[in-house]
Amino acid sequence: MAATKILPGVDELQRRVNRGETRAAIAREFGVTRGAVALALLRAGKEPGQVRYNDLIPWRVRKAHLRQYAAKMLRLEGRVRNGLPINDDDAGRLASWKQSLKDNDDSVIMYFAEHDCPYCEGSGGFHPVRRIDALKKFGQPAEGFDTELIFVTDNQAREINSRNT
Repeated sequence: MAATKILPGVDELQRRVNRGETRAAIAREFGVTRGAVALALLRAGKEPGQVRYNDLIPWRVRKAHLRQYAAKMLRLEGRVRNGLPINDDDAGRLASWKQSLKDNDDSVIMYFAEHDCPYCEGSGGFHPVRRIDALKKFGQPAEGFDTELIFVTDNQAREINSRNT
């Protein structure tokens, strides 16, 4: 029979996470999986479970695009808007990224899954687009979506809404 692996108490786990330790690092230290650490926190009501950022990333995103910088920044902004903590380095990166969008003629982020991207030579993904250019090419952004940082076209909105019904 395999030896039972024991995690520290939930308060200690939460203290470590709040200090910035990753669940993976904690798991390595105690010889368990990252999922075991997350599950212990979730069961104790210390974690909300998986957070979705549908208000900032409403598109069905291809796996190849999930790690793009704009996607990471949109998820960080989602954490901030949901009152979840981010570390100081991430807060600085997020503020700098948002300022760079404003400084670049009030750009917004658009997402194109693949070949329908007029800005990216067929590679698809998340792209900053000057708001004025997006308005000229696609008209007004679709209603019901964040317009501060992203631009959702009417065609994209129809696809998103049909998925959600």
